[in-house]
Amino acid sequence: MTRVNYEKEIAIDFAQRAVELGFHVFIAEKGTYGYYTDGSRVVSFQYDCGSMQLSGNYKTSDPKKTGNGWRMDDDSVVIDDNAITKAISTKPPRWAVGEATWELTTPEQYRATYQDSSRYVEFLGEEGA
Repeated sequence: MTRVNYEKEIAIDFAQRAVELGFHVFIAEKGTYGYYTDGSRVVSFQYDCGSMQLSGNYKTSDPKKTGNGWRMDDDSVVIDDNAITKAISTKPPRWAVGEATWELTTPEQYRATYQDSSRYVEFLGEEGA
């Protein structure tokens, strides 16, 4: 099995878990990353460096200084159902946004920024899973 196929399988497994938890899930055309949403917030996911990585997304009043997201790194935590659910409500850390005013990115804002490059499609779940 090639690395890309392995990464796609892991992304599909993760997406399936998120769908089962009630989230809307979208996977990029490449198949190795995507995002999930509760309808108002977005968490990105990607298999990277040997594990699934989650990232939060935000907009700030000073995007050149703050960027637009942060990786929710915690190597000691396995990405289980609780972590998937908790990540959707996690606020950006102070080191990420500094003194800027911020708001969490909506699904509409996220798609407007990344849809052309990633070509996301909704993942509705695997039959029989």
